[in-house]
Amino acid sequence: MVQRCFQLANGARLIHSCDEVHFPTLHSKHWFDFVVLFKHEMFVILDSAFDADSDFHQHVFNILFYDLPLVSVYFLQIPNFKRVWNMYGSSRNLNWRNWTTHFIDVPKQSNEFDCGIYTALFLKHWKPGVLMHDILKDEDIANIRIRMANEMMFTNHNILNDHKKLVLEF
Repeated sequence: MVQRCFQLANGARLIHSCDEVHFPTLHSKHWFDFVVLFKHEMFVILDSAFDADSDFHQHVFNILFYDLPLVSVYFLQIPNFKRVWNMYGSSRNLNWRNWTTHFIDVPKQSNEFDCGIYTALFLKHWKPGVLMHDILKDEDIANIRIRMANEMMFTNHNILNDHKKLVLEF
């Protein structure tokens, strides 16, 4: 399945030619964004609930990275991603030794269920140098959720016009 995902993505545009590739990641009912910045040779984590030294990320990294402590993961620089990339990602060889891993300071959610909204906003707005604190405030999330639902319902790509009519004429 992973091989097919890389083949389809590379069919549209060579992945390594992108400035960044976002991998929205779900673990234990929590969403966060794992970003690969090719130009900067950097892995980035954007998480609205947990910081780098949290038990959550310690647990995630222990599962994904051979049961090693977080500090060792920085040293190994995401070995599973590198292995999969070398198998399926591109014919272009990347010098993984120069790559670094960073947790970015982003706004934090005030509850246990808004991580998906935050992650969607990270996918939409975050680029290197963008301060998410300037774009996103926790008190705006309820309105953003409504706006996102409206955008999905009324996009031209939604061909269920009868459902749109139900919402408009309720």
